[in-house]
Amino acid sequence: MKYLIDTDYAISFLKGKKEAVEILTKYQNNLAMSVISLAEILDGIYNQPEEKKRLIDLKDFLTGIDILKVDERVATAFAKIRSKLRAKRALLESLDIIIAATAMDQRLVLITGNKKHFERIEGLKIL
Repeated sequence: MKYLIDTDYAISFLKGKKEAVEILTKYQNNLAMSVISLAEILDGIYNQPEEKKRLIDLKDFLTGIDILKVDERVATAFAKIRSKLRAKRALLESLDIIIAATAMDQRLVLITGNKKHFERIEGLKIL
């Protein structure tokens, strides 16, 4: 089984939070991350205190993690998920839906600290 790391969980790992460190270490040979999560993490690093150190820490963290890009299949999955959520009046932020669409397209389990947030998405596997 392969896992997709949500942005919040990657940030928790980088901050040294025990649960995130334990979980991501346990699955370290089977991890992937959306390029969207990478962009969100970088957004929180640039022009912030200790930028250089945090970029080095991020580079070390990403070693061995597959970075998954958004393609036509993910875009289609995004549109289908978003339209279902809109019909239920339960929309999430678009970037979160893209991350979920990536997990579903690649048949990955999403590792997130926002389980209730993502449980709105039917068929998404969450750890």
